[in-house]
Amino acid sequence: MSDFTPRENSVSIRNPATANFLIDSRDRYGFYGGTIQQPFVSSGVTYFSSIAVVQPYGQTSCDFLINKNNSLLNGYFTRLAVQEVFLDYCMDNISAYNGNNKFIVQNPSTNAYASATLPDGNYTTAQAINYTASLLNASTITQGISTFVSTTTGTTGTSNANYSIYFKQSTTGAAFAYYVSSTALAVQLNAPYNVSTNIVDIKCAKLLPTSYYDFVCPQATQNQDIKDSSTALTDRNILYRWYLAWDGPAPLDQYGYPIYQGQQPFISRRSIPFPKQIKWSANQPVGQMAFQVLDDSGNIANPNVEGENAELGEFEWAMTLLVSEN
Repeated sequence: MSDFTPRENSVSIRNPATANFLIDSRDRYGFYGGTIQQPFVSSGVTYFSSIAVVQPYGQTSCDFLINKNNSLLNGYFTRLAVQEVFLDYCMDNISAYNGNNKFIVQNPSTNAYASATLPDGNYTTAQAINYTASLLNASTITQGISTFVSTTTGTTGTSNANYSIYFKQSTTGAAFAYYVSSTALAVQLNAPYNVSTNIVDIKCAKLLPTSYYDFVCPQATQNQDIKDSSTALTDRNILYRWYLAWDGPAPLDQYGYPIYQGQQPFISRRSIPFPKQIKWSANQPVGQMAFQVLDDSGNIANPNVEGENAELGEFEWAMTLLVSEN
Protein backbone atom coordinates (compact mmCIF):
# COMPACT_ATOMS: atom_id res chain seq x y z
CA MET A 1 0.00 0.00 0.00
CA SER A 2 1.53 3.31 -1.09
CA ASP A 3 1.64 6.39 1.08
CA PHE A 4 -0.57 9.32 0.20
CA THR A 5 1.32 12.55 -0.55
CA PRO A 6 -0.74 15.75 -0.52
CA ARG A 7 -0.35 17.86 -3.64
CA GLU A 8 0.85 20.86 -1.64
CA ASN A 9 3.80 18.77 -0.40
CA SER A 10 4.81 17.31 -3.79
CA VAL A 11 7.76 18.54 -5.84
CA SER A 12 7.30 19.49 -9.48
CA ILE A 13 9.93 18.04 -11.80
CA ARG A 14 10.70 20.05 -14.93
CA ASN A 15 13.03 18.86 -17.62
CA PRO A 16 15.74 21.42 -18.39
CA ALA A 17 15.29 23.70 -21.36
CA THR A 18 17.57 22.81 -24.26
CA ALA A 19 18.66 24.31 -27.54
CA ASN A 20 20.67 23.09 -30.51
CA PHE A 21 24.04 24.58 -31.37
CA LEU A 22 24.84 23.41 -34.89
CA ILE A 23 28.38 23.33 -36.29
CA ASP A 24 29.28 22.69 -39.93
CA SER A 25 32.79 22.76 -41.36
CA ARG A 26 31.38 24.16 -44.62
CA ASP A 27 30.28 27.29 -42.76
CA ARG A 28 33.88 28.50 -42.98
CA TYR A 29 33.14 29.36 -46.62
CA GLY A 30 30.67 31.98 -45.46
CA PHE A 31 33.55 33.81 -43.79
CA TYR A 32 36.54 32.90 -45.92
CA GLY A 33 35.28 32.05 -49.37
CA GLY A 34 33.17 29.49 -51.19
CA THR A 35 30.45 30.14 -53.74
CA ILE A 36 28.06 33.10 -53.95
CA GLN A 37 25.07 33.64 -56.23
CA GLN A 38 25.60 36.73 -58.40
CA PRO A 39 22.40 38.17 -59.97
CA PHE A 40 22.38 39.56 -63.47
CA VAL A 41 19.61 40.78 -65.78
CA SER A 42 19.19 39.68 -69.38
CA SER A 43 16.22 40.78 -71.55
CA GLY A 44 14.42 41.96 -68.47
CA VAL A 45 14.79 38.62 -66.69
CA THR A 46 16.93 38.24 -63.56
CA TYR A 47 19.25 35.23 -63.52
CA PHE A 48 21.77 34.00 -60.96
CA SER A 49 25.23 32.63 -61.63
CA SER A 50 27.60 30.91 -59.18
CA ILE A 51 30.78 32.86 -58.53
CA ALA A 52 33.59 30.93 -56.85
CA VAL A 53 35.27 32.64 -53.92
CA VAL A 54 38.47 30.90 -52.89
CA GLN A 55 39.25 30.74 -49.20
CA PRO A 56 42.68 31.97 -48.09
CA TYR A 57 45.54 29.49 -48.07
CA GLY A 58 45.62 27.36 -44.93
CA GLN A 59 41.91 27.40 -44.07
CA THR A 60 40.70 23.82 -44.18
CA SER A 61 37.87 21.80 -42.72
CA CYS A 62 40.36 20.56 -40.11
CA ASP A 63 41.66 23.99 -39.08
CA PHE A 64 39.36 27.00 -39.33
CA LEU A 65 37.94 29.90 -37.33
CA ILE A 66 34.32 31.03 -37.08
CA ASN A 67 34.07 34.69 -36.07
CA LYS A 68 30.76 36.48 -36.49
CA ASN A 69 30.12 40.15 -35.76
CA ASN A 70 27.84 39.05 -32.92
CA SER A 71 28.18 36.18 -30.45
CA LEU A 72 27.45 32.70 -31.73
CA LEU A 73 25.23 31.69 -28.83
CA ASN A 74 23.52 33.66 -26.06
CA GLY A 75 21.27 32.62 -23.23
CA TYR A 76 21.32 31.14 -19.79
CA PHE A 77 22.82 27.67 -20.10
CA THR A 78 25.34 25.76 -18.06
CA ARG A 79 26.14 22.68 -20.16
CA LEU A 80 27.09 21.71 -23.67
CA ALA A 81 26.97 18.15 -24.97
CA VAL A 82 27.90 16.65 -28.35
CA GLN A 83 24.74 14.87 -29.47
CA GLU A 84 25.69 13.65 -32.95
CA VAL A 85 28.55 13.85 -35.44
CA PHE A 86 28.43 13.61 -39.24
CA LEU A 87 31.46 12.84 -41.40
CA ASP A 88 31.81 13.11 -45.20
CA TYR A 89 35.11 11.31 -45.84
CA CYS A 90 36.95 10.87 -49.12
CA MET A 91 40.63 10.83 -48.15
CA ASP A 92 43.39 8.83 -49.84
CA ASN A 93 44.52 6.05 -47.53
CA ILE A 94 47.72 5.56 -49.56
CA SER A 95 49.56 8.66 -50.77
CA ALA A 96 52.90 10.40 -50.98
CA TYR A 97 51.62 12.86 -48.35
CA ASN A 98 50.96 9.99 -45.93
CA GLY A 99 54.36 8.50 -46.80
CA ASN A 100 52.93 4.99 -47.23
CA ASN A 101 53.04 4.61 -51.02
CA LYS A 102 56.34 2.73 -51.51
CA PHE A 103 57.19 -0.97 -51.34
CA ILE A 104 60.94 -1.67 -51.74
CA VAL A 105 62.84 -4.94 -52.02
CA GLN A 106 66.57 -5.60 -52.29
CA ASN A 107 68.57 -8.33 -53.98
CA PRO A 108 70.79 -9.54 -51.09
CA SER A 109 73.42 -10.83 -53.55
CA THR A 110 73.95 -7.55 -55.37
CA ASN A 111 72.27 -4.94 -53.11
CA ALA A 112 70.23 -3.81 -56.13
CA TYR A 113 66.79 -2.39 -55.32
CA ALA A 114 63.36 -2.62 -56.92
CA SER A 115 60.66 -0.19 -55.88
CA ALA A 116 56.89 -0.03 -56.36
CA THR A 117 55.38 3.44 -55.92
CA LEU A 118 51.60 3.30 -55.74
CA PRO A 119 49.66 6.28 -57.12
CA ASP A 120 47.71 8.27 -54.52
CA GLY A 121 44.26 6.83 -53.98
CA ASN A 122 41.91 4.64 -51.98
CA TYR A 123 43.00 1.00 -51.81
CA THR A 124 41.62 -2.12 -50.26
CA THR A 125 44.27 -4.59 -49.13
CA ALA A 126 43.63 -6.76 -52.20
CA GLN A 127 44.04 -3.77 -54.52
CA ALA A 128 47.28 -2.74 -52.78
CA ILE A 129 48.70 -6.28 -53.11
CA ASN A 130 47.77 -6.51 -56.79
CA TYR A 131 49.14 -3.08 -57.65
CA THR A 132 52.36 -3.66 -55.70
CA ALA A 133 52.90 -7.01 -57.41
CA SER A 134 52.24 -5.50 -60.83
CA LEU A 135 54.66 -2.59 -60.30
CA LEU A 136 57.39 -4.82 -58.87
CA ASN A 137 56.97 -7.19 -61.79
CA ALA A 138 57.61 -4.29 -64.16
CA SER A 139 60.64 -3.13 -62.16
CA THR A 140 63.57 -5.29 -63.20
CA ILE A 141 66.67 -5.61 -61.04
CA THR A 142 69.30 -5.52 -63.77
CA GLN A 143 72.29 -6.34 -61.56
CA GLY A 144 72.98 -9.82 -60.27
CA ILE A 145 71.81 -13.27 -61.18
CA SER A 146 68.09 -12.78 -60.80
CA THR A 147 65.37 -10.89 -62.56
CA PHE A 148 62.56 -9.85 -60.27
CA VAL A 149 59.11 -11.30 -60.80
CA SER A 150 56.13 -11.18 -58.45
CA THR A 151 52.81 -12.92 -58.46
CA THR A 152 49.86 -13.18 -56.13
CA THR A 153 48.30 -16.48 -55.20
CA GLY A 154 46.23 -18.09 -52.51
CA THR A 155 47.64 -19.33 -49.24
CA THR A 156 49.88 -22.38 -49.54
CA GLY A 157 48.56 -24.19 -46.49
CA THR A 158 51.66 -23.43 -44.42
CA SER A 159 50.64 -19.80 -44.04
CA ASN A 160 47.71 -18.12 -42.34
CA ALA A 161 47.79 -15.28 -44.82
CA ASN A 162 44.97 -14.76 -47.26
CA TYR A 163 47.37 -13.92 -50.07
CA SER A 164 51.11 -13.60 -50.58
CA ILE A 165 53.65 -12.00 -52.90
CA TYR A 166 56.14 -14.51 -54.28
CA PHE A 167 59.67 -13.76 -55.52
CA LYS A 168 61.23 -16.02 -58.16
CA GLN A 169 63.71 -16.04 -61.02
CA SER A 170 62.10 -15.11 -64.31
CA THR A 171 64.10 -17.64 -66.31
CA THR A 172 63.88 -20.78 -64.19
CA GLY A 173 60.92 -19.98 -61.96
CA ALA A 174 62.97 -21.00 -58.94
CA ALA A 175 62.25 -19.23 -55.68
CA PHE A 176 64.59 -16.39 -54.85
CA ALA A 177 64.79 -14.64 -51.49
CA TYR A 178 64.63 -10.84 -51.39
CA TYR A 179 65.13 -8.43 -48.51
CA VAL A 180 61.96 -6.40 -47.88
CA SER A 181 62.61 -2.85 -46.64
CA SER A 182 60.66 -1.50 -43.67
CA THR A 183 58.69 1.15 -45.55
CA ALA A 184 55.42 2.46 -44.12
CA LEU A 185 53.50 0.49 -46.74
CA ALA A 186 55.24 -2.77 -45.76
CA VAL A 187 54.49 -2.05 -42.09
CA GLN A 188 50.81 -1.33 -42.78
CA LEU A 189 50.56 -4.47 -44.91
CA ASN A 190 52.10 -6.31 -41.94
CA ALA A 191 54.60 -7.84 -44.36
CA PRO A 192 57.71 -9.58 -42.96
CA TYR A 193 60.07 -6.65 -43.49
CA ASN A 194 63.80 -6.43 -42.70
CA VAL A 195 64.13 -10.16 -43.41
CA SER A 196 65.20 -12.14 -46.46
CA THR A 197 62.28 -14.13 -47.84
CA ASN A 198 60.81 -15.40 -51.08
CA ILE A 199 57.22 -15.37 -49.76
CA VAL A 200 55.75 -12.16 -48.36
CA ASP A 201 52.66 -13.25 -46.43
CA ILE A 202 50.08 -10.48 -46.02
CA LYS A 203 48.17 -11.17 -42.82
CA CYS A 204 46.80 -8.46 -40.50
CA ALA A 205 47.00 -5.56 -42.95
CA LYS A 206 45.62 -2.17 -41.99
CA LEU A 207 46.08 0.43 -44.70
CA LEU A 208 45.12 3.58 -42.81
CA PRO A 209 47.17 6.73 -42.13
CA THR A 210 45.42 7.18 -38.77
CA SER A 211 43.18 5.19 -36.43
CA TYR A 212 40.98 8.07 -35.27
CA TYR A 213 40.32 11.79 -35.47
CA ASP A 214 39.91 14.14 -32.49
CA PHE A 215 37.61 17.15 -32.87
CA VAL A 216 38.97 20.01 -30.76
CA CYS A 217 37.63 23.45 -29.86
CA PRO A 218 39.39 25.15 -26.92
CA GLN A 219 36.69 27.84 -26.68
CA ALA A 220 34.00 25.19 -26.09
CA THR A 221 35.94 23.32 -23.39
CA GLN A 222 37.54 26.30 -21.61
CA ASN A 223 35.21 26.03 -18.58
CA GLN A 224 35.57 22.28 -18.27
CA ASP A 225 36.72 21.50 -14.73
CA ILE A 226 37.18 17.76 -15.22
CA LYS A 227 39.90 17.61 -17.84
CA ASP A 228 40.13 14.92 -20.49
CA SER A 229 43.13 12.64 -20.29
CA SER A 230 44.65 9.84 -22.33
CA THR A 231 47.67 7.56 -22.52
CA ALA A 232 49.01 9.61 -25.43
CA LEU A 233 52.04 11.86 -24.98
CA THR A 234 49.86 14.95 -25.40
CA ASP A 235 46.63 15.52 -23.47
CA ARG A 236 43.94 17.94 -24.59
CA ASN A 237 40.24 18.47 -24.09
CA ILE A 238 38.26 17.18 -27.04
CA LEU A 239 34.68 17.45 -28.21
CA TYR A 240 34.58 14.01 -29.81
CA ARG A 241 36.87 11.23 -31.02
CA TRP A 242 35.84 9.52 -34.25
CA TYR A 243 37.31 6.04 -34.50
CA LEU A 244 37.71 4.75 -38.04
CA ALA A 245 35.74 1.58 -37.40
CA TRP A 246 32.40 0.24 -38.54
CA ASP A 247 29.66 -0.36 -35.98
CA GLY A 248 29.28 -3.91 -37.30
CA PRO A 249 31.50 -6.41 -39.14
CA ALA A 250 33.65 -4.86 -41.85
CA PRO A 251 32.90 -5.77 -45.50
CA LEU A 252 35.50 -7.94 -47.24
CA ASP A 253 37.51 -7.35 -50.40
CA GLN A 254 38.11 -9.88 -53.17
CA TYR A 255 40.77 -11.73 -51.15
CA GLY A 256 38.79 -11.77 -47.92
CA TYR A 257 40.60 -8.94 -46.13
CA PRO A 258 38.44 -6.54 -44.09
CA ILE A 259 37.75 -3.17 -45.72
CA TYR A 260 38.25 -0.86 -42.75
CA GLN A 261 36.44 2.45 -42.48
CA GLY A 262 38.67 5.00 -44.18
CA GLN A 263 40.04 2.70 -46.88
CA GLN A 264 37.18 3.75 -49.15
CA PRO A 265 35.09 6.97 -49.22
CA PHE A 266 32.10 7.00 -46.89
CA ILE A 267 29.42 9.22 -45.40
CA SER A 268 28.38 8.32 -41.87
CA ARG A 269 26.47 9.78 -38.92
CA ARG A 270 26.93 8.76 -35.30
CA SER A 271 24.40 9.53 -32.60
CA ILE A 272 25.86 9.56 -29.10
CA PRO A 273 23.56 7.98 -26.49
CA PHE A 274 25.54 9.26 -23.48
CA PRO A 275 27.19 12.50 -24.60
CA LYS A 276 29.98 14.20 -22.72
CA GLN A 277 28.61 17.01 -20.52
CA ILE A 278 30.78 20.14 -20.80
CA LYS A 279 30.48 22.80 -18.11
CA TRP A 280 29.72 26.36 -19.18
CA SER A 281 29.44 29.66 -17.29
CA ALA A 282 25.85 30.85 -17.53
CA ASN A 283 26.70 34.53 -17.97
CA GLN A 284 29.28 33.95 -20.71
CA PRO A 285 28.22 34.13 -24.39
CA VAL A 286 29.86 31.96 -27.02
CA GLY A 287 32.10 34.18 -29.12
CA GLN A 288 34.52 33.17 -31.87
CA MET A 289 35.36 29.49 -32.09
CA ALA A 290 38.41 27.81 -33.61
CA PHE A 291 38.03 24.17 -34.67
CA GLN A 292 40.75 21.64 -35.36
CA VAL A 293 40.70 17.97 -36.30
CA LEU A 294 43.75 15.99 -35.17
CA ASP A 295 45.00 12.55 -36.18
CA ASP A 296 46.23 9.84 -33.81
CA SER A 297 49.70 11.45 -33.74
CA GLY A 298 48.25 14.74 -32.51
CA ASN A 299 48.87 16.51 -35.82
CA ILE A 300 46.27 18.62 -37.62
CA ALA A 301 44.77 16.58 -40.44
CA ASN A 302 45.51 18.22 -43.77
CA PRO A 303 42.76 17.61 -46.33
CA ASN A 304 41.44 19.66 -49.24
CA VAL A 305 43.61 22.77 -48.89
CA GLU A 306 42.37 25.21 -51.51
CA GLY A 307 44.95 25.42 -54.29
CA GLU A 308 47.45 23.24 -52.41
CA ASN A 309 47.46 19.43 -52.26
CA ALA A 310 43.88 19.43 -53.50
CA GLU A 311 44.35 15.79 -54.52
CA LEU A 312 44.42 14.72 -50.88
CA GLY A 313 40.66 14.40 -50.91
CA GLU A 314 37.58 15.65 -49.11
CA PHE A 315 36.93 15.83 -45.38
CA GLU A 316 33.83 17.69 -44.24
CA TRP A 317 32.03 17.30 -40.96
CA ALA A 318 29.09 18.54 -38.93
CA MET A 319 28.20 18.34 -35.25
CA THR A 320 25.09 18.91 -33.13
CA LEU A 321 25.72 20.28 -29.64
CA LEU A 322 22.86 20.27 -27.17
CA VAL A 323 22.99 23.17 -24.70
CA SER A 324 20.94 23.03 -21.50
CA GLU A 325 20.31 25.20 -18.49
CA ASN A 326 21.47 22.67 -15.88
